[in-house]
Parts: sequence; structure tokens; C-alpha cells
Amino acid sequence: MTIVLGSALVFSLLGKNKTSAKEKELLDVLIWGEKTDLFDHIFQKFEAKYPSIKIQVSFVSENYYEDFMREQISSEKKIADVIFMKPKYDTFLSLETRGRLTDLTGEIYLDNYQSENLKIYEVNKCQYAIPFISNKLVACYNLSVLEKLNYEIPKNAQDLEKIFREALRREITPIIFGGEDEKGFYEMYIQWLMLVLRNFNQTSFFANDLQNGKVRADDPVLLEYMELIYNLSQKGYFSNKNLLINTAEAMDAFESDKAVVIMSDIWSLYQQLGDDFEKKYMPGSLVVEEGEANEINSLSFILGIDSKSDAKENANLLIEFLSTDVNEDDIELPEGMHLLNTEADENSLYKKEYDYEVYMDKCAWWIKEPFKDMTARLLSDQKIEDVIASTEELFESLTIPTYIYVP
Repeated sequence: MTIVLGSALVFSLLGKNKTSAKEKELLDVLIWGEKTDLFDHIFQKFEAKYPSIKIQVSFVSENYYEDFMREQISSEKKIADVIFMKPKYDTFLSLETRGRLTDLTGEIYLDNYQSENLKIYEVNKCQYAIPFISNKLVACYNLSVLEKLNYEIPKNAQDLEKIFREALRREITPIIFGGEDEKGFYEMYIQWLMLVLRNFNQTSFFANDLQNGKVRADDPVLLEYMELIYNLSQKGYFSNKNLLINTAEAMDAFESDKAVVIMSDIWSLYQQLGDDFEKKYMPGSLVVEEGEANEINSLSFILGIDSKSDAKENANLLIEFLSTDVNEDDIELPEGMHLLNTEADENSLYKKEYDYEVYMDKCAWWIKEPFKDMTARLLSDQKIEDVIASTEELFESLTIPTYIYVP
């Protein structure tokens, strides 16, 4: 009897160990956007390093993302252990204010990121999300149009002025914007705003004032900026329809040689303008008043941990892995995109070729709302001071950190 019972116990333990070996700790990961194998390799690499963890990935399409996040924010349900969020600042703030994001302050992996970039998702000095992947925004020149106008890529503001004047004379639109909403338009304005700020040596002061909600509509820098926008608008350099145009129309016009420059992200340009992209088009920066505007990156993904996760230790392991063990050789990023961790930056062509400003996608709320229809109003001969006065209340309530300059 003893032998039988002992044998049964041994077999029972062996069976239990065998089952345990098969079971893995599941780590739910949510990625905004359509289903893709973009991250498959790095997730497999993570699972190889941590064999007891199994990553389970789900996707939320862009069309459903806003509704999905609203539903999850108002519920008591876990969204996912690790969230690859769409960098929409009001959604991020909604998650943070409802206590749905874990405070990552003090985590050692934060040292792998540029501190200036981290400030975008810092609330009351607590870190609730991390910028992960960016997408470079460019001014893309149509070489065919430049050839028709007998010009090369402009090297200074004077050359650009001549090109745009000649384009207008021949009824060709100087600048057109690719984007389903105001995105391209306001991203272009950002370059000019940062240029004005740098000319006034106020870039860092302005960023601090913006974060502290101290930016005012009568700030002399903003007045200078609005004057610059007014002058550019008066020259008629922008596309029509209140300067906004959707992606399909913009691309069609650009491909049809009806515009000199299109403002968009480089991935969209490569995708939509074909394989011979660089034979006919040249991505770069727009040369304005005092020289070339710095490159701007629009964020594509930000990382956060769900406060309702019961696997926060493993979630932290994944973010630490993405911060330290992943570089641009590990992930096949589309043209124009790159990782924002320090290791990737140090080794990437983008770090070697460009100084860049990190622009929070649609975090342009503070500029978008006060300046909505601004140019149309200016072009209808409303005085700048009147436009300023009508937006002062909005400026006084602003607290969103929009631009972070990375030297």
C-alpha cells in the first residue's frame, strides 16, 4: 500500500510539474492601429529572454480607437497590461486623470530616454507614459515643378521667395498640406513658431511657461509669430480651402505638378507617391526667414502600463526590454520612423544627420483651438490685435506641454 501511494504521489507531482512547465504568465499588449507584424520580432525576442512570459497582442483600429478608449476609461475593466497608445494628448490626459495609468516615476529604464522627451507625458512631476516611436515630418519638393520654374532646391529664404512668386505667377500652389484634418497645416506652423522662439532666444522659457500655464496671448514672441504667419498668408503661399486639404486631394495635386511643396510625414509620402519617389520628389526642410527650420518628428506610439493590470512587474520588464534591448536593427520600422530610446538615437542616421524637435501629435490643441480660422480672419482684414484679444482666455488656461526641443 505504501509503495502504491508513494508511486501515485510521485506521478501526481510529475504531472503537476509537467503542466506548470507548459503554463506561462500571459502579458496582454494593446496596440493602436491595424493588425501588423511590425513588433513580432521584438516580442519573440522578449519571450526568448523571459520564457515564463507569453505576450498576447490585440489591436484597435484607428477608426474605433477613440470610442474604444472612451469606453475603457469609463469602465472598471483592464485595457491591457502594456498599452501602445495613440499619441493623442487629450486621451492620455483622460487616462491619467481617471487614474488608469501607472506612475512610472523612478523606474531605472527612464534613464534610457531623453529627459526633454519624457516631459511631454509628465504630470505633476510624475511619469505616466513614454514616447516610443516617431515619424519624421518633411517639406517635400516636387522636382518636376522646380524644373519647369527653372529653379533648384532653395538654399535660403530668398530663393524660396523667388520660387513661390514664380509659382503663383504660373498659377501653381506654393505649399499644400497632406492630412485628413488640420494636422499638416499646424505642424507647418510649428516650424515657424519654433524659429521665432529661437530668434528671440526664448525656446526653453516658452516651453516652461507653456507647461506652467503662463503663456499669454500678448506675449511679444507670439505677436512676432502671428505677424510672420500674417505676412506669409498675405503673400498667398498656402493652398486654398482655408489652407487645409485632405490627403488624397493633396497627393493628387502634388503628383499632378500643381504644387511646389507638400507638407506631410515621410512614411505617407513614400507609401503614396510610389517606388520612384526620390526621382521626382525631394524630402527636406522648408527654408524660412532666418534659415532652415529644424526637423520635426510626430509621435506614432507612446507606452504606458494599465493601473488595473495584475501583471505590473512583467509589464515593467517589457518596457525595460523595449528601452534597453531593442534598437533599430531589431525592428523593421517604415521609412521615416525611428525609436526614441537613447541607444537607438545614438546609433541611428537620424541622430547623426538631424537635430530634431519632438512634436506631440495633435497636442497642438493649444495652438489649433486659439488659431482656428485665424488665417481666414487675418485675410479678411481683421486686425491682429483683435484676433489676439478674442483668444486671450484660451491662452490663459493652457497647460499642455506641446513642444520639446532636443538639442
